Amino acid sequence: ISVAGNFNESDMLEKLEKIFSLWQSEKNVEYIPQKIEYFPSVVAKKKENEQLNLIIAFPCIKREDPQKYAYTVFNTIFGGGMSSILFQKIREEHGLTYSIYSYTSQYSETGLFSIYAAMNPGQAERVVKLIFDEIKNVKKNSISQYVLNKTKEQIISNFIIGNESTVNRMTYNGGGILLNKNLLSQEEIISKVEEVSLSDMEKIVSELFDMSKMSISSVGKLEKYDIEKIFSGI
Repeated sequence: ISVAGNFNESDMLEKLEKIFSLWQSEKNVEYIPQKIEYFPSVVAKKKENEQLNLIIAFPCIKREDPQKYAYTVFNTIFGGGMSSILFQKIREEHGLTYSIYSYTSQYSETGLFSIYAAMNPGQAERVVKLIFDEIKNVKKNSISQYVLNKTKEQIISNFIIGNESTVNRMTYNGGGILLNKNLLSQEEIISKVEEVSLSDMEKIVSELFDMSKMSISSVGKLEKYDIEKIFSGI
């Protein structure tokens, strides 16, 4: 149970004890780590949508990997917001997608880095080419110190502002205890973000974008494009 806001601790504990003290569980569930295997795959589902929905995914770090703060910074730079590379290049500059962004999905033993794009089916080939042009660009030229510093400042500012919300604080505390068994203070998290370096960015880019491990999922009017043809030259 996670509680945040204006309350008296002893009164709250008394109320929670009264409500939940009679609850019983049969046994504790023992967590047994599983060996996770990743298999690159292509999944396509035909659907009469006006737009085509496409995800390109690569395996990445698990939830408690020390690199998770560096991944947060990289994702913000590459596709995690309106100022990101993918959004500015493909949506704003070329106007080819309704929506485009990247995100990480991190679990106890594995994770995914995904790039999502929604577009007119006829634009799929151009969109995919531009996405991989930007992947090649960050692999070749890496991230500048200016962009790195600016992004870290943005993440820290958003984190501090978000932490002023009692709902966010409640959710963070509850999720941290449930999933990680420990909580980092605001200062510790800010310090972890500040420590992210250019060498961290280079390491992520070199390890993450391995085309032999790429998976693709698409939903929409598949007859409008040839998925094998589009990705054959990548």
